[in-house]
Amino acid sequence: MFLQGFTVSSSSLSLLQVGECGVVTSLRNVDSPTRHQLESSGIIAGAKITLTKRLPELAIQVGTNYLTLSDRIARSIQVRLS
Repeated sequence: MFLQGFTVSSSSLSLLQVGECGVVTSLRNVDSPTRHQLESSGIIAGAKITLTKRLPELAIQVGTNYLTLSDRIARSIQVRLS
């Protein structure tokens, strides 16, 4: 069990379960082209993401867009549960 008062400000998108939603807090350890591609797809700070599928790749919904992500990219997207 967690200790009383335990909070998490953010975690990796790859830790969400199917159906869970998170709000993007940051992108970590991504190169500039990958960052640009993610931001162009709507994955920016404050964006709401829903994990829709886990295998064979993670599938997410961001606004009206549906995307698939490699686990490496999903680990670089930090979210807080919403």
